Amino acid sequence: MMKKITFLFSFCLLMVISLSTQAQNCQAYFYSYSNGSGTTMQFADSSWTATGNLTYAWDFGDGASSTLSNPSHSYNQNGMYLVCLSITSTTGCRDTYCDTIQVGGIIINPPCQAYFYYNTDTLNNAYFTGQATGGTAPFTYSWDFGDGSPVSTQATPTHLYNSPGAYGVTFSVVDTNGVTCMAYDTVYVNYCNAYFIASTPSATGAVSFTNYSANPSYGVSYWWNYGDGSNLDYRKNGSHTYTASGTYNVTLNSYDSLNSCFSTYTDSIIVNINTQPQGCSASYYVALDSSASFKVILYNTSSNASSHTYFWDFGDGTTGSGRIPQHQYQNFGSYVVCLTITDNQLQCTSTFCDTVGMDSLGRLKSQGFGLEVRIPTTVGVEENVTLETLSIYPNPATNQISIDLRNSSERVEIQIVDISGKEVVSKHRTNSGSVETIDISKLNSGFYFMILNDGNKRRVEKIVVNN
Repeated sequence: MMKKITFLFSFCLLMVISLSTQAQNCQAYFYSYSNGSGTTMQFADSSWTATGNLTYAWDFGDGASSTLSNPSHSYNQNGMYLVCLSITSTTGCRDTYCDTIQVGGIIINPPCQAYFYYNTDTLNNAYFTGQATGGTAPFTYSWDFGDGSPVSTQATPTHLYNSPGAYGVTFSVVDTNGVTCMAYDTVYVNYCNAYFIASTPSATGAVSFTNYSANPSYGVSYWWNYGDGSNLDYRKNGSHTYTASGTYNVTLNSYDSLNSCFSTYTDSIIVNINTQPQGCSASYYVALDSSASFKVILYNTSSNASSHTYFWDFGDGTTGSGRIPQHQYQNFGSYVVCLTITDNQLQCTSTFCDTVGMDSLGRLKSQGFGLEVRIPTTVGVEENVTLETLSIYPNPATNQISIDLRNSSERVEIQIVDISGKEVVSKHRTNSGSVETIDISKLNSGFYFMILNDGNKRRVEKIVVNN
């Protein structure tokens, strides 16, 4: 005795409505046999689903259960048991199949197993070939073509469908001992339907796409357009990492070469990439602390990774640490204040320097004080006067700094002076048309000026040394 119970979620019901010739999108079925160990039975799943993957819930009729696809179960005693298999697909379809089995009776091993394959043409004809293995011949056959038409009892029938569509076809085989085996498949008749579901984009812009297209399992090509100008992806299931936040229209195309059927589906996704800085970038601004004269607060506007360490040179011979320090100067004047960020975890460093100026009343000067550089032959050198085409790099620099003289037609004299105007490096009559590298490994970390002189023109550039 067999009992068939069918449940459909609204998703499956909608599929029935949209494909009126398709009875359902999943069907539960199993067969069982003794594995030769007394009251132990082996259960073999033969369920079918149009789309998605299945999960299983077995009730063995004696209070025991399982979620495996092909479980075995040992009963405590011989007898008749009503066994039920319930399936649920990831697209929302449910079905239950129940059968009464005999434990300790006739052993059928191996059982009958049915399968079939098919081809279609452009006139909506489907050509079926059914076969069975195991069991005891002769066999009788039964075909349910999934469109409400009469059952066929041929082994290799041809069936004409009234319209293109996806149809759930059942092929049943009964052997001479009355043992039944069945096979299920979705038959696509001049029909294809591209569809996918996207995962929630990660903070790094990574998205995965699961293909739920209604197509045969063979002879189908897919290609993805992720909507950001990247190359097409020809995998069945897609994945992509976006490099910028935004809304993207993602398109999946499918082509069934056997049935010459093309389908496309487009959906939009919203990507929000975490823009937290991954390096070091030093910067700050200064505000007056009104609790005392000549006291300032240094507001840090740098990158703010937890692994950063901060070093402050307040320009008056004292130093400090912390992200937002306060500092008490002893008198008015101008001070070159440098903030250096170091991060061993991110493997980066950055230095930012600016001039902090206060007048005799302890008020901040809005533009700071101009810093006058004094060298033996020149007083009051102005910054960035000439030689603008020459590139000085890197800045800040460690151990060495380079000057690109390839655009200079004259030989250039190079000097580096500290903030007091004392010359600390000098290189005379450097050849033009080359890249000159200066050794600064012996200089202390801090703020300096580089002076370039070609005999007619002069340029002064601030540089920061991190040694």
